[in-house]
Amino acid sequence: MGVITWALCIILLDALLSSAQWAGLLLLKCSSCGGLAGVWAFGLVKWVFLHVLISALADRKHRALPHRFAALLCFIAPVFETGRVLTESPSEQYRGPSLDPIMLLLGAASSSLACLIWEKWLSRDGQMKKENLDTKRLLKRVLTYFKPDTVHLITAFGFLIMGVILFSGMRGGIFMVALARLNKRLKHLLFHNLLKQEVHFFEANNPG
Repeated sequence: MGVITWALCIILLDALLSSAQWAGLLLLKCSSCGGLAGVWAFGLVKWVFLHVLISALADRKHRALPHRFAALLCFIAPVFETGRVLTESPSEQYRGPSLDPIMLLLGAASSSLACLIWEKWLSRDGQMKKENLDTKRLLKRVLTYFKPDTVHLITAFGFLIMGVILFSGMRGGIFMVALARLNKRLKHLLFHNLLKQEVHFFEANNPG
């Protein structure tokens, strides 16, 4: 099977699996799909299924490209949903993946374009083969100099991850505090304005 045939088969299988997921969500009347973790879990299940299928049917020499394309196609939707959650307001609840077929076509087109650019210009078989190999050798050489400081690097990355988690929680907490203070301020203003009204205002309007 040629590369284009494999790509079309992978896109078709991904569309069938996604359609089955949408049908299940509609039947179960559950649009959230288990939240963001459920979206990533379904992408992982699709990738494992396609990876095993490609390994079983494709020749060993021609497995690398379909494997990369399948991984890109399966995980582009979870990455998109994660970016959408991060850009939304913390107070908004995640409503689940979009059930629009256009998003499925955009995912397939984006994955195909990204895979084409990678294989044509950025992969080992592209025009930048020598530059990529030199960069990898240089990176490996630099990493060998960091071996005595492995503990310090692990500690630094640990504090980096802890900082991201901590400041993400602080961001949500500060937003909630600001909203609570605004709500309290508006209630006080409403109460003071009601106290300043004349008696005929309460006769004309029901306070309850």
